[in-house]
Order: sequence, then structure tokens, then C-alpha cells
Amino acid sequence: MISNVVWPIVLVVGVTVTGCSRNVTTIPSPPVSASCSSNKDMGGVHFSFHKWKEGLAIMFVDHINGGVTENGSLDETTYTDRVSVRRADGTGYEWQLTTKDGRSADLRINDVSYDLTKGALFAIQIDGKKVIVHQVDRDLSKLNIDLAQCTAFVNNSPDIIQLVSDEATKQQSKRGITSQ
Repeated sequence: MISNVVWPIVLVVGVTVTGCSRNVTTIPSPPVSASCSSNKDMGGVHFSFHKWKEGLAIMFVDHINGGVTENGSLDETTYTDRVSVRRADGTGYEWQLTTKDGRSADLRINDVSYDLTKGALFAIQIDGKKVIVHQVDRDLSKLNIDLAQCTAFVNNSPDIIQLVSDEATKQQSKRGITSQ
């Protein structure tokens, strides 16, 4: 049994403890993409496709035989992906994509901003040391993160292949692009 002196103390402590709970707001984490990239010889054509379950989809197609480095980062509200694609001679391009909701994003290629409402497929061409970016309006929403499906999409887009390189077009028409 609790004495009469202890009851006021229990009551004060109980009110203080229950009254001290604080409101905790949960911040939803930013969405991260899933991606697939060609990693086999596709007639010299390479692609990288990124898709978010919230709806954003973006594809890069190029004719650069070289190295790719990628660095993704995530903070409380934003997902950022930084990618560098370089030939052996150092020529290439870098892109950075930032999204908070997985539906829209800020995209920069070689420090130039692109409005994704004007197209989310980017055909990157190297002419000597000059990088030429072609922004193309294509529906990417039906593509899945599936190498065979993405390969078929690129393979069935001769205009995109033509944009990245005449040599790629010649090789593709001779052999076709395969996903093996």
C-alpha cells in the first residue's frame, strides 16, 4: 500500500512523464531508382536506364567505349546520382540528377540544366573532343528495369542510334544489338 505522502509524488511524476512526450514527425525518405545498363558489346552503343517506382524514368544512350563511375547519395529529403562516362582519352560527359519525390528531377549534363518535361531520353554524341547532347521526347513509362526489354527498345530506335554515331549505326545494321 502506498502511503499518503507518496501519492502526491507518484501523481506529479506520472503527469510529468506523460506530459513530456514530444511530437516526432517522420520524414519520408527520398526515392531511389532501380537501373539497368548495357554491359556487353552492343555494336558500340551503350545505354543506362533509371526508373523510380513513383514514375520518373530517364535513359542515356551513347557510343563511348570507356569507363563509368557512379556516386549516389541520399540525405533526409533528396536523392542525388552523379555519373561520369569517359573514353580512354578523357573525352566524355558527366550527369547529375537530383529528386525529392521520384516523379520530377533536376538534371544537369556537363553543367547544363535540362527540363525533363521536354524529354527524358538523352543521346550523347562525341564529335572529336566536343560532346553533343540530344534530348529526345520518348515515352519511357512502359519500360521496366529489364536488360532485354531496354536493349530491344534501343535496338528498335534507329533514330537514336543514328544520333550517337554513324559508326554505331553501321555496326548495328550489320549485327543488331543483342542483350547476351
